[in-house]
Amino acid sequence: LQLFSARIPLTFAKDFGKGWSGGIALNINSQFMISDHLTLKLQQVNADYSWDDSYGAGLTVGVQKKWDRFSIGAAYATPQWMSRFEKYTDIFPKSLDVPQKIQAGIACKITPKLEGFLDYKWINWHGVPQFGNEVFQHGVGWNDQHIVRTALEYAMNEHWTFRAGVSYGKPPIDDNHVFINSLAALIISTHVAAGVAYRINDHHEIHATYMWFVPNSMKERGRGDIMGWAGKGTRIRAEAHGLTFEYAWHF
Repeated sequence: LQLFSARIPLTFAKDFGKGWSGGIALNINSQFMISDHLTLKLQQVNADYSWDDSYGAGLTVGVQKKWDRFSIGAAYATPQWMSRFEKYTDIFPKSLDVPQKIQAGIACKITPKLEGFLDYKWINWHGVPQFGNEVFQHGVGWNDQHIVRTALEYAMNEHWTFRAGVSYGKPPIDDNHVFINSLAALIISTHVAAGVAYRINDHHEIHATYMWFVPNSMKERGRGDIMGWAGKGTRIRAEAHGLTFEYAWHF
């Protein structure tokens, strides 16, 4: 199974004065997949390894309050409602929505150029049937995630800013659902990132970020449903690397 996703956020943010600011984004989402997976009837999918696509949208809203040294912020992302993969209804009878999320954090100016951050994020995997349901309800038994992240940002001058951080959260997969998730092994708990931003002028910025998804492995205990029992002892391992490039226009 291969699954690709892309999101274009159309974002508007405004400074309301007295340290308050807020923003809203309309997220336009797309997904593309190809698979020769087995169905619950132990047959190969009808699509027989051909590409299919899905499209959808959702919203993100956020607010921030700043003081001289401290600032706090919070954001909420609605579920990203997607259309169904019509060729793969035998494994995904419902749409593969992206779950809702809540995030809140605090920042502190340690020095005029150095700022520290601490964030908390909740991801509602269990609220999306395709993720949260048990295997024989066409799900994969994922749990909600609670993630803590900390980071530092160093503004060297008016043009260059450097950032680094680490994130930790228990994977949504537990050791009674390892076998069924062996083809979508979202088991990494620790992420490390470093990035740089260059402000060209008052209106234009470019950003680059490198992310390392620290290796992790899990083993099936076989104490869940019959699929876990059949796959007892299955071990999966995951590691990943990512690069992100962004352009920002201030108007």
